[in-house]
Amino acid sequence: LGAIILAFIGAVILLVIVRVIKQIT
Repeated sequence: LGAIILAFIGAVILLVIVRVIKQIT
């Protein structure tokens, strides 16, 4: 269960980072 939650959080963080990078460029 913990691994699934960590994977979900990691995916959300990754999406946020990609969105920020797209806004900067």
